[in-house]
Amino acid sequence: MQMQAESQPHPVALLSHWAGSLRTMMAMTDKHESESSEVEHVDHSIQEKGAVNACLVFACIVFGAASFMFGYDDKLISPVAALTGFVVPASMRGRSVSSLNILNLTAGVASTVIVWGTQKLGGHLSFQIPLAVQSAIPIILILLTLTLPESPEWLVAKGNIPQARHNLRRLRGFSDSQLEAELRLMELCEKEDREIRAQVKFWHIFQRKHLRRTLVAGSFYSLNQISGVILSTTYTTVFLTELGIGNAFSLTIIASCCTLAGTIAAPFVLDRAGRRPTAFTGMTILFLIDLIAGILAFYTKRNKNATLTIAALSFIFNFFWASSFYSLSALMPSEIATPRLRHHTMSYTIACQEVTAVITTLVVPRLTSADAAGLGAKTYLVFAGCMALIIGFVYGFMPETKGRTFAEIDEMYEAKVPAWRWRSYVTSVEARTGEGVRVEEGQVLGKR
Repeated sequence: MQMQAESQPHPVALLSHWAGSLRTMMAMTDKHESESSEVEHVDHSIQEKGAVNACLVFACIVFGAASFMFGYDDKLISPVAALTGFVVPASMRGRSVSSLNILNLTAGVASTVIVWGTQKLGGHLSFQIPLAVQSAIPIILILLTLTLPESPEWLVAKGNIPQARHNLRRLRGFSDSQLEAELRLMELCEKEDREIRAQVKFWHIFQRKHLRRTLVAGSFYSLNQISGVILSTTYTTVFLTELGIGNAFSLTIIASCCTLAGTIAAPFVLDRAGRRPTAFTGMTILFLIDLIAGILAFYTKRNKNATLTIAALSFIFNFFWASSFYSLSALMPSEIATPRLRHHTMSYTIACQEVTAVITTLVVPRLTSADAAGLGAKTYLVFAGCMALIIGFVYGFMPETKGRTFAEIDEMYEAKVPAWRWRSYVTSVEARTGEGVRVEEGQVLGKR
């Protein structure tokens, strides 16, 4: 049976469009505040950020709360990464899930170029055009969502079989016999799914047998935000301006392109090198960049080359962050979570991510700003310490899931295999083939 995307405009879809638009608008406004080369404009940026941060916090809370609350019903929120990881073969899972980030980062480059181009216009248009573009796209998506035909699977779940048959015929164009066969399969799957959902609750992800998987899966999105990437992405323009880099906003485009390049490289790395080698290589490089940039920050007043080197290191940082940490953050939660609790685990993961986003958004400017802690680029040393702890965490808890079926992952967690031994661990033949494996409480996984 082919899996179909839910097309009903559920509250999560609408809230996500709205909150995502608001959050991006606030980020672009924050970037625009610092694009002026006038000193007084930069001096007032801290005061202006107060209102921006308040709106940003509100948007983050709305999105995080929606992700967390609506995650109780896996029909309301089904993250694309989790779904993609579930339906593709194990050998293709890494490149399939990591490829989802490419369009996301492409949009980031496009928005950066738009802001860079419009800031030359001056006046109100310099910020009205970027905000108009950012507002228009979610509105278009909402309108398109409202006009989509209802998903046959959702109609089957609601008992509306005649309408499900009608919509399925529009989507498939099958013969009557093929259409009825798929419809019966949908009804059977819905019945089994309902029985499973009746047994599975959100808080089951915190049960002792699932707790380690939940904490590890939920940590990646949060931990990558304390790697130092916020200095070279969200606050790139502000940060480079404070360093005294000329035409700092133009360099932001280079930073965005480096991030996109790393995202494009990730699909070619994850399924070849594996998860742990990719993580250790990428995170070690990030740690070294944080350390070197933090040390160079002590010499920026006397040596212009030190300032330029920090800027160059931030670009390199973006590439390795996107090709390793960022891509693994999307992939690992979809692989580590047990299939029955995958959507609940992803909901928890997204909620943790938004909480961390709020914290870093509020704390980092106060570490770097001259009228606050005044650390500037020395903040990289704080992130270097965080990266050292993260590398230790990854060594002890991040499993190697390259090429493993979900049945194998379940088997190794049940056997309590240490994370550093997963690569060489030999699982049962049934788990490797995925045929007739009874993984937990009567659930049978088919071949994947």
